[in-house]
Amino acid sequence: MQPPVRISTYVVWNESTIHQAMSGDASRGEFIAMNCTACHGDQGITDQTWIPNLAGMNRLVIYKQLSDFRSQTRFSDPMSAIAQSLTPQQWADVAAYWSSLPGGSNDADGHTAEVNYQTKDSTRRLIFAGDPQRGIAGCATCHGPGAYRLSAPALTRQNAQYLEQQLQDFAQGLRSNDMNMPMRTIAGMLKSEEMHAVAVAFSSNVSGAK
Repeated sequence: MQPPVRISTYVVWNESTIHQAMSGDASRGEFIAMNCTACHGDQGITDQTWIPNLAGMNRLVIYKQLSDFRSQTRFSDPMSAIAQSLTPQQWADVAAYWSSLPGGSNDADGHTAEVNYQTKDSTRRLIFAGDPQRGIAGCATCHGPGAYRLSAPALTRQNAQYLEQQLQDFAQGLRSNDMNMPMRTIAGMLKSEEMHAVAVAFSSNVSGAK
């Protein structure tokens, strides 16, 4: 007997969903975000390193994660409860607010850096060029700079402990809300020391390779 199919996400990025996610009002979202600041910080920058910074994060990313928490395709007891207490319009509102704040990952230099793919720095090479021999795409392929995958978060200036834990969770299948399994596939091929090094590099505002 085949095990039941595990749904990775119920979010379908079509014109209607994108319009909904982009329709948020930041002033309404600021009021909603008052319930988030204890963990994520007053301005979306938290001092709790196992929790993600939200300042400047793309609103499509935030909207999708709230939807996934609501459907429990991404698991977190507190976040699932919060997401279930909000309407999709309120997801869009709070996403608009957090995305409007300065100092987060979308402000980082890594989005415009010129990259030398021949760098001898193995961590930067993994981030920007991947490891073709193992079939690993560079992180920048989806997360920037360079190509961009809808709803893929920018990772620069994100908390290292949080990033490393997400990589471990993807590798172990504990987190599985990545449609078509790009993160589970890549994380499953990374060594633990590579996960740590990549997480630290992004938290340090990694930019162009040297």
